[in-house]
Amino acid sequence: MIEIQRKTDLLFCPRYSDGYTTKHTFPSKILKYMCVEDPILCNKLEGISEKYVRYLNYSKSESKMDWSFAIEDILTKNSDICKSKLAKKDFIKKYGINSVKR
Repeated sequence: MIEIQRKTDLLFCPRYSDGYTTKHTFPSKILKYMCVEDPILCNKLEGISEKYVRYLNYSKSESKMDWSFAIEDILTKNSDICKSKLAKKDFIKKYGINSVKR
């Protein structure tokens, strides 16, 4: 799966906040995505720790319009892409990826 993901320009995790479950859970797909150097776009969920903020790109809201703006912004600005690639490499070095490779 990682080989397929490496062929993308942007990875998505469009999980919506439900006010309870997303407070106490973390989308494991994000960890898998972090093995690939492409930017990740997701909603800011309460269960995502602040230590991930510099590695992820967030939509302003869960609306379709804000997602479309976020996609356009990420794909047209090199700064977001560079931030994502460099930051994820640092994250993998710091925290390891053994549990993510499965």
